[in-house]
Amino acid sequence: EMLIESYALLKTAQVFLDIFGIWILFGTEILETVTLYMMGFTALYVIQEPIAFISNILSINTDDKTFGIIANFITLLIIIILRALLPTRHLYQRFNSEHKLLKILLINLFILVQIVDYYYKVKPDVYNASALFIVVSMLVVILLNYLVIYEEQKISQKDIELKNAEKNARLMDNMITEIRRTQHQYDNRINAMISLTKVCDSLESLKLELLKYSETLMNEDSHYDVLRLNYKIIAALIFSKINEAKESSITLNIEIYKYNLSSCMPEHILADILGIMLNNMIEATNQGSLCSLTLDSYNNRTVFKSKNEGPKLDADLQSKLFSKGYTTKASSDTNEKHGYGLYNLRKMVLEYGGSFSVYNEYSADRLKTYIVFMVEV
Repeated sequence: EMLIESYALLKTAQVFLDIFGIWILFGTEILETVTLYMMGFTALYVIQEPIAFISNILSINTDDKTFGIIANFITLLIIIILRALLPTRHLYQRFNSEHKLLKILLINLFILVQIVDYYYKVKPDVYNASALFIVVSMLVVILLNYLVIYEEQKISQKDIELKNAEKNARLMDNMITEIRRTQHQYDNRINAMISLTKVCDSLESLKLELLKYSETLMNEDSHYDVLRLNYKIIAALIFSKINEAKESSITLNIEIYKYNLSSCMPEHILADILGIMLNNMIEATNQGSLCSLTLDSYNNRTVFKSKNEGPKLDADLQSKLFSKGYTTKASSDTNEKHGYGLYNLRKMVLEYGGSFSVYNEYSADRLKTYIVFMVEV
């Protein structure tokens, strides 16, 4: 009984110290800290339980310090291998998302390993007598949890695909509507060109008028160039944002270095990132002003670069821009979600091993300051 009481106190103290240590090291919120602790403890125990089971079969003295060092070294080696083979960042983000089912499965597995740990430390005779049953039970529970998670992910993926399809359909509809709206303009332009042949007195004057008129039309319709992009959702998004900027009396210049974009990131997530960048840039641009977007691609990576007039950045502002909930916009009911765009952008970019940066550029006369966001993924 004294052993049980002392172990209970020791275990309670250890749990609090572990959680406190994670909180100090990573500066996470309390719920995320507890999740990290449960994931870490469960993962370690699932790895070490087969090692303890094998040592029990081989009648190895597990109290020996040499065995402890070897077992910990094997555990570390297995962790390194699993880290290299499994998408651990993606799995952690899934567990840390709003999917309650994953957290319930994590909690039940955590409770199971705590019970096993209790018998291993406090009642080793019961543990040794039931070692095979304990290991098989843990494997069955892990397998069942995996199957549930796998099915849940399939359903979640279908939901994501459906939402993306709906969003992409809206983008395509907007683009088609805009193109149809300009059909009458093209008819008028063709008629205007035909009329030039009747009002011009000579071939030379006709040539000059046609060149001047053509140059004007090319400048007006330059945004149709984005439709040549191989990523049609990206093209539709940029096309809609150009027209959105026009309605706000903002000129959005597009510069494309490569029309055949490539990336390790799915196109719909790439479109989400670009959407955040364009929204931030257009919202930060004053009426009558210019902003620009540059697209490039190399080594299976796509590069987005947005540029608009803005304040000079200091180190403090640069560090806060991608923080959760931070915003420079005024608080109101209509923009209560502000402050999460760049935070979500950061999460998506890092998940796929990309990079992002924000910095200042200046006009040639140093009178204007620009804010530049660049994402490479």
